[in-house]
Amino acid sequence: MSRCTFICLYLFPSTKRAKGVNGLLEVKNVSGGYRGKKTVNNISFTVGKGEFVGLIGPNGSGKTTLLKIISNLIPKQTGQISLCSQELETYSAKELAKKIAVLPQNNELGFSYTVKQVVALGRTPYKKTLFDNWSTDDETIVLDAMKQTNIYTFANKDYLELSGGERQRVLLARALAQQPQLLLLDEPANHLDIKHQIHLFSTIKKFTENEKSVLAVFHDINMASLYCDRIIVINQGQFVKEMKADEELDVDCLSSVFEIPFTKHKHPQIPREIVTFHPLI
Repeated sequence: MSRCTFICLYLFPSTKRAKGVNGLLEVKNVSGGYRGKKTVNNISFTVGKGEFVGLIGPNGSGKTTLLKIISNLIPKQTGQISLCSQELETYSAKELAKKIAVLPQNNELGFSYTVKQVVALGRTPYKKTLFDNWSTDDETIVLDAMKQTNIYTFANKDYLELSGGERQRVLLARALAQQPQLLLLDEPANHLDIKHQIHLFSTIKKFTENEKSVLAVFHDINMASLYCDRIIVINQGQFVKEMKADEELDVDCLSSVFEIPFTKHKHPQIPREIVTFHPLI
């Protein structure tokens, strides 16, 4: 095996193992939005245990709204959402925080904390009160999350002094420290250079081991193709198409949804397809 092939297989591991046999998240005919308007309209899909599912679509297509509905940040208007075969509404806020962790687009915090203190907030759902003792398990989980996201070396640095990319990695570590069954990520590669994008998505991919799952909003179709098991396309708040990432990408669908022509190519090292766009010049 060549060194290049080894590196590519490490960065973009194969996804041939069986996944998604048992549904972790089920979204059925869900509609919702803001101030009575339906930004998301009658969407249905599932996320299986151990799956990494990507959500793509143009700006304003309802991707972020859908994640907020699934995380119970805004109420759905119609439909049903089940998590671990239990309806979302039946969970208390603390119980839901043990099941779902969210990495939002906005990485701002209103208070000055050290990096380690921010990551430690991920353990809050496991505390009965604010004054519960900090356990050895808590310490181990927080340190492991910081090591996984390559932020351990600046654990004592002020979060507000970090770059946007560093803050994103800290918030991912906080989400990992929650030890959820499902990670909801809204454009997680925001502010990251290509090296840290690859490391972040490799870390997220490893999270799906042990039947844990990820639903992530992507702007980069190629990153979605390289790391996801399935890709769900939505447009104007509606489900358009589902694609298996290790099969052929439907460039006609992508070109129609994004209103720009794409061409697909075989990745030179792994059995995935990537796309290139045609400059409008």
